[in-house]
Amino acid sequence: QAQANQPLWDLNQIRQFFSGTGLSALMDLPWFPIFIVAVFLLHPTVGWFVTLGSILLLVTSVISERIARPGLSQASEMGLAAQGLAASQLRNAEVITALGMLPALANRWKALQIRARTLQRQVSDQVSAMGGISRLMRLTIQSGTLGIGAYLAILGEMTPGAMIAATILSTRALAPLEALIVNWKSMLASLSSQQRLDRLLKEHPEPLKGMSIPRPRGIISAENIFVSAPSNRAFILKGLSFEFEPGEAIGIIGPSASGKSTLLRAILGVWPTALGKMRIDGSEIRGWPREEIGPAIGYLPQDIELFGGTVGENIARFGELNSERIIEATNACGMHGMILRLPSGYDTEIGEGGITLSAGQRQLIGLARAVYGQPVVIALDEPSSNLDEVGDRVLAQTIKAAKSWGSTVIVVSHDPKLLKLMDRLMMIFDGQIREFGPSSEVISAIKRRSTKPVREERVQ
Repeated sequence: QAQANQPLWDLNQIRQFFSGTGLSALMDLPWFPIFIVAVFLLHPTVGWFVTLGSILLLVTSVISERIARPGLSQASEMGLAAQGLAASQLRNAEVITALGMLPALANRWKALQIRARTLQRQVSDQVSAMGGISRLMRLTIQSGTLGIGAYLAILGEMTPGAMIAATILSTRALAPLEALIVNWKSMLASLSSQQRLDRLLKEHPEPLKGMSIPRPRGIISAENIFVSAPSNRAFILKGLSFEFEPGEAIGIIGPSASGKSTLLRAILGVWPTALGKMRIDGSEIRGWPREEIGPAIGYLPQDIELFGGTVGENIARFGELNSERIIEATNACGMHGMILRLPSGYDTEIGEGGITLSAGQRQLIGLARAVYGQPVVIALDEPSSNLDEVGDRVLAQTIKAAKSWGSTVIVVSHDPKLLKLMDRLMMIFDGQIREFGPSSEVISAIKRRSTKPVREERVQ
């Protein structure tokens, strides 16, 4: 949760910098050399004195930046960690209450908060101290300029008017530098935010733009794809190549953490391929504008996320409320009657995250959202995990209906009843395809492999 909110926090940090006094300090900075040149024209000695003083101020700023940057970064990370922990506790309040975990988690949150506030206070103290030193140096430079000017006036090398002008010009020259130092903390925070946003944009490049392409048929093909999680260089999928045809159901099986869910994300273009090509109807999935390819895709993730709004709005993906298409989707899932039994039917408010619904109801509504509009590619990740016997029948009915539309159905599951509905099975092991073919052949191969060690042991 904290990582998800980080980009918004960074964007707000940059906005505050541009709307505050920090930007005006930067805008005044180009006047600094002009004022310095004017002081030199009045007298070189005064000019050199002001220049050396300005260099000392800049050195102070650099030292302040070097001292404050690590602490500021750590304070930001600790603050985000505390926010993430608090959000996690709110989402899992029932478990925390039932298991008596609140005191321990509260102490953990408190420790993170104390650490974050301590680091922020240390950084603020350091920046304030450097700011005080810079103001002292500025006053010293102004007084020194006036004193040197008076001495030169006594010697007859400057007029009293030039002395006063040099003092005023030195004050104007040093003002942008002092403002820069005062706003140094916000500038550092904005710079860190900008760097994080740059990294995020590089990790999630803008899709390639081109002419609009007709709605795809649903031919999915992979050409030696390698896929890693965002912000992680380690490959989860390694060299996968395959092709799925429209109208068939593909089951993805394999042990935990083998890359099954990652494969679904790669097929849908949620996670881009690091190497190789992921295609739909021969075109790279990342080349399709999401607003065009999105309606042609259905996706039910493991962790179902519903959004604050009505049941109908969630099924319609918060687009135009087309009653016919919504009811078509729920009829395909066999859940039209269930929704009508809700307090307000399709207009029932489900709350943020679908909090007013049971886990099974959330899963079925997510399933209806996945098949809304008869998408050509439907990806289901452990769709039966929260379903009872009735829900299993509804799910089987949905898969059969999707196949009749000509959709390419891809299901990650360990449920034997569900796998019987699959035309082909793909077994993923350690990010690679171990078996792929007709369901009966793959199941037979898996059985032979599992019984082989037992037979060898008996022979020995």
